[in-house]
Amino acid sequence: MCRALAGMSIDALQVLVRTSDIRSAGTDANVYVDIQGGLAATGKVFLKNANPDCFERGTTDEFEVKAAGELGPLQQLVVGHDNTGQGPGWHLEQIEITDTKTGQTWYFECNQWLDAAQGDRLVERVLRPTLQNPRSSRTVYYVCVKTSNMLNAGTDARVYIDIKGEAGNSGRLFLKNASVNTFESGQ
Repeated sequence: MCRALAGMSIDALQVLVRTSDIRSAGTDANVYVDIQGGLAATGKVFLKNANPDCFERGTTDEFEVKAAGELGPLQQLVVGHDNTGQGPGWHLEQIEITDTKTGQTWYFECNQWLDAAQGDRLVERVLRPTLQNPRSSRTVYYVCVKTSNMLNAGTDARVYIDIKGEAGNSGRLFLKNASVNTFESGQ
């Protein structure tokens, strides 16, 4: 478990950070949060200290953040990084924060890059909470892809789809298969 502490311990918050499972999603930068409630805020707390294994592609990292007092119901979360290291760009999927005293959980969906070199080039985002986990209401799609049997029709690239509907679009969804050798000619 990666750890970060702020202030004197009164309220402890469990913070789960999900890094997206897309190419180059992980970061070497120092990640911070500022958890803001109706009564108080934690101020900027760096989550990545000496542990280099945090914020890798497709991982969920757990932290404990201690607030100096009661924050009240969470209103927003500021998350960002200091844009340092060899690979500072980061694609954040979601942050889940649970007040260990009350058991209340808030979900902060991001699904965006925090990267000075791509997207909107922001390295800090302000996220608003929901009380229902957006991950639990996701729809599972089964997609069948037939690769032509023409010469050189296959690919070793990571293949993705983007499903568009009346309520919005899914964003890039990378296709995964139990087979190691997918998208080959004639498959």
